[in-house]
Amino acid sequence: MKSKTINKKVILCVLDGWGIAPKSRSNAITSSKKKNYDYLLSRFPNTILNASEIDVGLPKGQFGNSEVGHMNIGSGRAIKQDILRIYDAIDNGYLKDNQELKDLKIKSKRIHVIGLLSPGGVHGHEDHLFALIDLLANTSKEIFIHCILDGRDSSPKSGINSMRKLKEKINNKPNVKIGTISGRYYALDRDNRWERIELAYRAIVEGKSKNFFLDPIEAIEKSYNNSLTDEFFIPVKIGNYNYIQDDDGLLITNFRADRVREILTSMFDENFMHFKRKKINFSKSLGLIEYSRKINKYMDSLFKPVLVKNTLGEVLSEKKIKQMRMAETEKYAHVTYFFNGGNEKQFEYEDRILIASPRVNTYDQKPEMSAFELTEKIQVQIKKK
Repeated sequence: MKSKTINKKVILCVLDGWGIAPKSRSNAITSSKKKNYDYLLSRFPNTILNASEIDVGLPKGQFGNSEVGHMNIGSGRAIKQDILRIYDAIDNGYLKDNQELKDLKIKSKRIHVIGLLSPGGVHGHEDHLFALIDLLANTSKEIFIHCILDGRDSSPKSGINSMRKLKEKINNKPNVKIGTISGRYYALDRDNRWERIELAYRAIVEGKSKNFFLDPIEAIEKSYNNSLTDEFFIPVKIGNYNYIQDDDGLLITNFRADRVREILTSMFDENFMHFKRKKINFSKSLGLIEYSRKINKYMDSLFKPVLVKNTLGEVLSEKKIKQMRMAETEKYAHVTYFFNGGNEKQFEYEDRILIASPRVNTYDQKPEMSAFELTEKIQVQIKKK
């Protein structure tokens, strides 16, 4: 007997950043009128899942984030995250004996380390930066650290304490110097705002910035005095840093791909057109992880991706069930790359629609973002067969 095909549509709607916490004056969700959400909770089965720490493959004490959430939802199970793999590699000596790091030290005239200086642990962690500096520092070659301040996945002014820790860390390492400081608003854009990337590029690659400081602590204090917190720190060069030279080496210490792709594209892409820049001839380029198939042509990585099989998207594809992935640009990677377990491949029967995020400096200026445009597109797709 031939089975009957049921033509029904299912929506998996991710309210990114929507949390569950005790009612209080500071809880925006419990303080708001949510007619539709409350109706769904009162009429249909629901449950609560823990979205942090080991339950989603993170270290103890580490809060969850958007990448981790989408990857776990799309995989249907807890996936050991790169942050945990890196901590394990530091503890068990894997990084100490890693040949890629040894080659970086041998082949490079000087070494440039670019990474997030933050305890946040979402896109990178200062613990990893400190550990890698320790492993690289036992050489006579100059090492320049290009610090990216956080202030978004960490306290808005946590950068100054992190910088104090970094200065203490390199105090007895005369060959290790702080080259530049940038806020993540500039260096880690992910929505094609190339005018932001350019400011970080000019400082890091060319040693050019509107201001410069001898002391990184003074630079951060000055930024705070101008009401610019870590995220919005305007890129500056520090001390006698000049620029990236031919045959220098590069190490990226971020362990999440989406926010370093643009700055790396500006450094490597031979067909780059967004602003004028010269070609950089690195002796060796190395990242903590693989950042994209395109960037893989120019960079090696310390940690290869773990292939996550049998994700929801893959299973639906194998069953020849159509699926539509839809998001605005700010979250496009999450409903595709991360939801597919870190797989850049677009599955058969999987379609995608991308909607531009609003062009504002920060989303508190337009908190609804592109939700209404997204809703209209979803309604059109629901009506299709």
